Amino acid sequence: MFRFIALLTISCFLSVSPAVLQAAETSATATQSGDQATIQHFYDGLLATMKDGKKLGFSGRAEKLKPLVKKTFSLPFMLQLIVGPKWKSIGKAQQDMVLANFTDWVTANYASQFTEFNGEKFEVDGTKDGGRGTTVVETRIVPSDDAPVPLGYRMLHGKVIDVYLNGSVSQLALWRSQFASVIKKDGVDGLIDRLKTQTTKLASS
Repeated sequence: MFRFIALLTISCFLSVSPAVLQAAETSATATQSGDQATIQHFYDGLLATMKDGKKLGFSGRAEKLKPLVKKTFSLPFMLQLIVGPKWKSIGKAQQDMVLANFTDWVTANYASQFTEFNGEKFEVDGTKDGGRGTTVVETRIVPSDDAPVPLGYRMLHGKVIDVYLNGSVSQLALWRSQFASVIKKDGVDGLIDRLKTQTTKLASS
């Protein structure tokens, strides 16, 4: 019986026309190419902001980076993973509020970390399978006077859903851990307050 099922499976696979297989391969290649282009566009925008970083100041950098962050990252999806089951139990108005503050906080992180240009290079090396329908765009930040820092961007439907620091440490997992106790103790309102407080600190750092 099992041998019959195995043979049937193989037969079904072999019966797929070369044109269908080629179309699937072409679609996968196009997705990977599009994902790389998304990250390259993000890096180009980040570098341009860094080159004017001193003149812009924090608020100017944040203003330029915010639409870029929203275009590159799947912020609503990431936020749902951070909040967990509580997300479905809160109203639309509160969801919009926490998303707005989460967006400001993520933007503030980039605006406060990438303040000026000192000869850095942002290199997009390629893609690999990320599992569950995702791809990982492999990149490196190359400082002018230090070792390259590998960063992997996990992509789903053309947007980033996680960043892997040094190729393995999940940024999303770190954020979930960072806010888990706040959400458990004070709920989503507590998360909003924490995001506002941290954004303000980043703006003044």
